[in-house]
Amino acid sequence: MRYRLSRAWPLDHGRELAPSGTMIDSNSDDDWSRLARGLTPPWDVQALDDECYQLLLRAYPGHRHLMGPPPPPSGPSKQEETEPEPNKSTKSSTTHSRTPQ
Repeated sequence: MRYRLSRAWPLDHGRELAPSGTMIDSNSDDDWSRLARGLTPPWDVQALDDECYQLLLRAYPGHRHLMGPPPPPSGPSKQEETEPEPNKSTKSSTTHSRTPQ
């Protein structure tokens, strides 16, 4: 689960204050992410993945109208992985031909 703080957030029972703009990642071992592990993020964070967005919807059902939009899907869809785009070429557009000397 990943999210970015929109304001300072007291952690560790108020002993630490994570600054606004801090990115928290539940899979990371940085100090802020470790201190936030297991806590429900504040309602006004920027959800960076769907896991966080869904948690916010469950934890704060009365705040849905104040939350930002869901995060964009991460990575290409299965269809995008299997179907090449029609306008993209697999070769470089700058091909140099050499004439024999």
